[in-house]
Amino acid sequence: MRIDRAAPDDVSSLAELLWLHHGQYTPDQDSVERFATDLAPWWQAHHHSHVAFVARLENPQIVGMAWVALVPRIPRPGTMVRLSADLQSVFVRPEH
Repeated sequence: MRIDRAAPDDVSSLAELLWLHHGQYTPDQDSVERFATDLAPWWQAHHHSHVAFVARLENPQIVGMAWVALVPRIPRPGTMVRLSADLQSVFVRPEH
């Protein structure tokens, strides 16, 4: 198994994992395909603040994910740019 930073080509797999992880709480969504269509532009707009990591098998099926939200922090003397990270939406397919 490999852990990689997700790429835009992974959006369908990420949508499926988010659907499996949270789908029972979002009855207003028609399908995982529709959700993937909605997720792609959202991620494009937020790619600087929300980074996705995926766990891949060798075939290279994606079986897990974790999202990291990067949040600006208050500056300190000597550095005006500081970030904090919030780990979100961690999910691995139950069979893995």
